[in-house]
Amino acid sequence: GRFSQQRYEQALRAQGMTPFTFEPTFRRALLIAQVRDGIATSAFATPREVEQFIRLLEQRRDLFYMKIPLSRYDARAKIDVAEVQTYYEQHKDRFMRPEEVALSYLDLDVGRIMRTIPVDEPALRNLYGQEAQRFVTPAERRVRHLLILVPKGADRKVVARARARAGKLLAEIRHGASFAKLAKEYSQDPGSAAKGGDLGFFAQGTMAPAFGKAVFAIKKVGEVVGPVRTSFGFHVIQLEAVRPAREIPFSKVKSELATEYRKRKAEDRYYNLVNRLTNLTYEHPNTLELAAKRLGLKVRRSGLFSRKGGRGIAARPKVVRAAFSPDVLGGNNSDPLELSPMRTVVIRVHEHKPAALKPLKEVRTEIERGLREAYAKEQARKLVQAILGKLHSGKSPGAVAKAERLELKRVRSATRRDASVDGAILRAAFTLGRPKQGRGRYTQIALVSGDYAVVGVTGVLDGDPEALPKKKRIEDRRVLARVYGQGEFLAFLSDLKRHAKIEIEQRQLNEP
Repeated sequence: GRFSQQRYEQALRAQGMTPFTFEPTFRRALLIAQVRDGIATSAFATPREVEQFIRLLEQRRDLFYMKIPLSRYDARAKIDVAEVQTYYEQHKDRFMRPEEVALSYLDLDVGRIMRTIPVDEPALRNLYGQEAQRFVTPAERRVRHLLILVPKGADRKVVARARARAGKLLAEIRHGASFAKLAKEYSQDPGSAAKGGDLGFFAQGTMAPAFGKAVFAIKKVGEVVGPVRTSFGFHVIQLEAVRPAREIPFSKVKSELATEYRKRKAEDRYYNLVNRLTNLTYEHPNTLELAAKRLGLKVRRSGLFSRKGGRGIAARPKVVRAAFSPDVLGGNNSDPLELSPMRTVVIRVHEHKPAALKPLKEVRTEIERGLREAYAKEQARKLVQAILGKLHSGKSPGAVAKAERLELKRVRSATRRDASVDGAILRAAFTLGRPKQGRGRYTQIALVSGDYAVVGVTGVLDGDPEALPKKKRIEDRRVLARVYGQGEFLAFLSDLKRHAKIEIEQRQLNEP
């Protein structure tokens, strides 16, 4: 294949880039990668370090855990009215209703305008005539070819031999030999040789320039030409069939033309309406009704939303910023806000609710739930400390669990990747030190559910490097070297930052 500048630029445009913006960025990325990879890939791990790594990575542990669910304290929590009132008074900042606005707005959308544009057949036929070139299927030709390859950089002798060989085959075909048979036997194009050199139908401009020029210069079907030189080598070409250019009938493209006609008219009307909307809402800043009446628009309404945004147009940050701007909160229309290349809105505040404290009756249930949860957590933490105290004093996990009416779970020979154990419990167990003199190691954790757990380790068995397959040991060595390399690069980066002079443009960071 060959590099296509056109395809390259098309691919960049599809990503919103140009060669001018992409290539400097790519060069910088390559330079950064060169430094990063140069440091990261130079790290290595010694055999002793790999053995220690495997012993830790493949380590197995005997562990136990008991969960303390918060639900066991639900019925015990007694929340009185005074407690709720006190909490409400002391935490009013948590129960503030945010400032909210509801909007009136005019929405100019080219899609909505399109649906109002009438279409008649004379207008569509006129557009069909103006765009006639678009509605023609280009002429196509079907050929067979036979290729004798010429390697890149070949000397004159190699080129001459290839030309002579192609010329000899051309002569044989002109003397009655089967083109398809010779192509199957001698063509060096792997894509078409098995099909007797058949390339099917194609339009002008889709093949290599010299090849396409030769094909579309052939006068009649059955004629054979060559040898034709391209960057691939020498071709012998036979024209098999001609498919002339065909006009696509009006009936086939009528729907497409109607859409295009409406789109063009709608865009013209849209730009005109935007200009008029801008002037009318500026000249009459206290109302949208006048602009709506003169432009034939409907005044729309949004629901209430806060500075965090809401639904519909309130989901647009640009709209939210404008809605809470001093000018719009002060009762004026906004400037026109372009939500997309063909959609513009003008907004004004229809309803404004300042920030306010929610009444106690509205948040009572929330407060009671929070107080119950706080009580349950406090009681659970006390129980956790009592359990840890008993374990450290030498009592067995089984006896402690029985005394506290908790379920004891034991896991023998657990690995770091044991899927049968909660990940948080497993991580806690593998961060504990080794048991000493027959005494286990214990800790506590808070689970994602909000419950608590006491975790203990009673035995540790290191991994055996010799028991691993050689392939796995090599893989672990690479993993460890990669970890070292990443660490060294981060240390290098940290050192660069420490000695570099870094300026932060705060003004640009604050720009919307």
